[in-house]
Amino acid sequence: MAFGAKRSGSSFQSKPRPRALAPSNGRHDHEYHVAWDEAAKLWNIERDGDPTGLSARQQGAAVDLAIHEAQQDLTKRLDVIVCVQQDDGTLTTVWAASCAAVNDRVPV
Repeated sequence: MAFGAKRSGSSFQSKPRPRALAPSNGRHDHEYHVAWDEAAKLWNIERDGDPTGLSARQQGAAVDLAIHEAQQDLTKRLDVIVCVQQDDGTLTTVWAASCAAVNDRVPV
């Protein structure tokens, strides 16, 4: 294997850009998951449990792709959330946005 076997936690050893955990009210129209695919050695992006066809070799790049896709939904007035699957299978929210927050802006 050119890239070696994935060890527990090895995907988190690089220095990703700091990301604050986004608050979530538990209500969102679409949920994006960034999940590790051991067989393909890729981070895959799913939307509402369905594959998007997007993937990346690095976790940070996959998260960026997922956020970009979520931002496209946000422009369609949808509430969105992006989560990363951890080694133990749990999900951690890395980005969330509500169309209400975007639409509440008052033009100057």
